[in-house]
Amino acid sequence: MSTVFHEMGLQVLAEGVENAQQEAFVKSCGIDYIQGFYFTKPLPEEEAFAFIRNAQAKQEMIRGIQP
Repeated sequence: MSTVFHEMGLQVLAEGVENAQQEAFVKSCGIDYIQGFYFTKPLPEEEAFAFIRNAQAKQEMIRGIQP
């Protein structure tokens, strides 16, 4: 299904990922975004925004380290 959606120019989100095996599977399917308890429990709004900002800062730091 992800291939069909990608061919339509859409991005795909996998919801409900709860363990490393599920994460590996959805990544192998070419899924664009993954969410679920494996990454974090449901958060109140302010905590969710803080979580996102922290994740973005980590990604920016990693990009700065890579050649």
